[in-house]
Amino acid sequence: MTSVLKKVLLAAVALLLPLLLVEVALRVLYAIDRTRGGNLQQRLERSRKATLADGKGDVNMTGLVQASRFKDIVYEAKPNLKGTFRGRTMSLNSHGMRGPEVAVAKPPDTRRIAVLGDSVAFGWGVGQEEVFSAVLERRLNELPPPRPRYEVLNFALPGYNTAIEAATFEHKALPFGPDAVVICFVGNDTGVPLFMEKPQAAFSLARSHLVDLVRSSLGRGESGLIGNQMTDLDRDERRAVMAGYEYMVGESGLRRALDRLAGLTKPRNIPVFLMKGVASPKQSAVLDQAAREHGFDAYELRAYTDAYVQASGITNTPQARRQHLTVGGGDDHPNAIGHAICAESVMDRLARRSIIRRPAPASAPAADAPPASGG
Repeated sequence: MTSVLKKVLLAAVALLLPLLLVEVALRVLYAIDRTRGGNLQQRLERSRKATLADGKGDVNMTGLVQASRFKDIVYEAKPNLKGTFRGRTMSLNSHGMRGPEVAVAKPPDTRRIAVLGDSVAFGWGVGQEEVFSAVLERRLNELPPPRPRYEVLNFALPGYNTAIEAATFEHKALPFGPDAVVICFVGNDTGVPLFMEKPQAAFSLARSHLVDLVRSSLGRGESGLIGNQMTDLDRDERRAVMAGYEYMVGESGLRRALDRLAGLTKPRNIPVFLMKGVASPKQSAVLDQAAREHGFDAYELRAYTDAYVQASGITNTPQARRQHLTVGGGDDHPNAIGHAICAESVMDRLARRSIIRRPAPASAPAADAPPASGG
C-alpha cells in the first residue's frame, strides 16, 4: 500500500469516525426517548402540561395542543393562547380558533364561513392578520352594501388530515351554523401527524438520525406534529400508524372523510369549496371524483398563484416562486402574499356561485391583491 493511499485512508477514518460516533449517540438518545414516549394519551397529557414557550418567547407545537374530548379529532388547540408561533403573532380564542372571540350563536344578518385545514390554513409562519381566513373576512366585509356581515372561522390546526378535519366540522364547526365551508387540501392530508405514528426502530439502517438532525436544523425536515407524506400506503406502512387510526390514511381514508363531510353538508345545503394545493395524481383523482358526486366546488389553487405570478412580473421558476410566495428558509408554507392569493381564490369561487356580488375589478391589481382567475 502506497504512502499516499495510507494517508487518504487515515484522513477518511479521521473524518468518518466522529460522524459515526455522533450517529450512534443520537440513536441511543432516540432509543431512550422512545421508551419514554408511551401511548398517544400519555403523549398528549405531556403536551397538555407543557409550558407554552420554548425559551425564545415562541409557542411551540407541544405547548399548542392538548387531547380532544372527541376521539376522532384526537387533539385540538389549547384555548385562549396569545403569543407568537414560528416567530409571528398568534392569538387563539376560547374555542381554540386562530381569530377573534365569537359566540356560538350566530348573530342576526351574519353569514359564517368555516375553514378546515392543517398548518397552511392555520397560518404557519405568518402573523395573525395575515392568515387567509382573516384576509378573507376583511375583504368580504369591505364589499359594497347591501350585504350581510361575514365571519370566517378558522378551525385549522397543524398536522390535521382530512379525516380529522371532517370530524372537526361535525363536532366543532356545525354548532356555529356555518353557511359555507372551505377545506384546504395539501399532499400530506392522507397521512397522520407524526406523533400518531409508531416510533421507528432506533437502530434501523433505513434512516440516519444525523442526517435527520441536519435537515431539521436547516428547516428542511419534518418535526413535531407536522403531517408526514403517506400517500399510496401499503399494508406494512399502515401498520406504522398507531392502532385505531388506520382508517384515516391513504386514498381510502381521504374518500371516507369527504363522504362524511358531504353527509353533513348536503342535507343542510351548505356549499363546500375544496381548495386543492399540492396533490398527487391519485389524490387529485379522489378529490375530483368526490367533488363530482357530492357537488363540491373543487379547484386548483395553482391557477390563482399562476395568475398572480404573471400579473406581478415574477419569473415563473420554482426558485422565484419560493422567494416571493413562501415564508423562506427552506420552509415552503405560504407567506402573507400566498395567503392573500388563497383569500382571493375563495372570493372568486364565492362570486362564481353567486354567493357574493363583487364590483368590477380595478384597472391594475394591488401588490397584495392577486387578480381574479382560476379554473
